[in-house]
Amino acid sequence: MVPDVLRVEYKGQDYVIYDHYCCDPACRCNTAILNVFELKHSEDPSKEVFTIRVGLDGGYEIEERECEKSMVADFFGSEIRGNEKLFTFLRYRYDKMKNFGREVQKQRWRTAGDW
Repeated sequence: MVPDVLRVEYKGQDYVIYDHYCCDPACRCNTAILNVFELKHSEDPSKEVFTIRVGLDGGYEIEERECEKSMVADFFGSEIRGNEKLFTFLRYRYDKMKNFGREVQKQRWRTAGDW
């Protein structure tokens, strides 16, 4: 079973990661957008810590952040970079979204042909 959200522990604190992907089958971006949230029970749990665009080849770019840049770099190095299990999961989800995009495109072509 594939989880809807990823959970990690980083420096004694729990975080959740929501992953997002481009579904345009013609696009070869080969990236995942990861929104990282710190799980806090006493504060607003919907407050995002940072968003990064992760290349499925291993690099990243910061999209948004509510923390120090060094925290993003440390989190990436500790929890993401070199984590083959995570990258296998991200590549799997990326492929699923591209397949979804192809299906949507086929349905549009069929619908357009019915007119």
